[in-house]
Amino acid sequence: MTKLITLKKEDVCYNWLDYHSIGHFIKGLIEFIFLSLLGIFSPLLCLLIVFMLGLIFEIIENSLLIPIKFEGRKDSVENSLMDILLVALGGITEYFFFLCSNEMNLILNIGLFVVIISLYIKIKNKTLE
Repeated sequence: MTKLITLKKEDVCYNWLDYHSIGHFIKGLIEFIFLSLLGIFSPLLCLLIVFMLGLIFEIIENSLLIPIKFEGRKDSVENSLMDILLVALGGITEYFFFLCSNEMNLILNIGLFVVIISLYIKIKNKTLE
């Protein structure tokens, strides 16, 4: 049975969320920042591109990259869908930060990255116990 969150090493890639999921959210944040800094796309087009990159990455990750993935595991459909959603949510989060002033954007990003890294470390340590 598929669970929402994986807290056992042997369940990584099979449930909706695992400690790798945080990386997908960060990927969406970084892709949106990069695309917006290029200055050639509108913020909404940046969001669409981030979503498409997340979709393309999941397809590649679960086909070409299987041999180098976590213990050679293919993601479950649930995990793949959640990874795509998290990339999109990362982009959407950064889009709302983008609408703030530059100073507020920087403060929000620093705060968010501190929270994300702390959460990642805590979840990964709990999973690998």
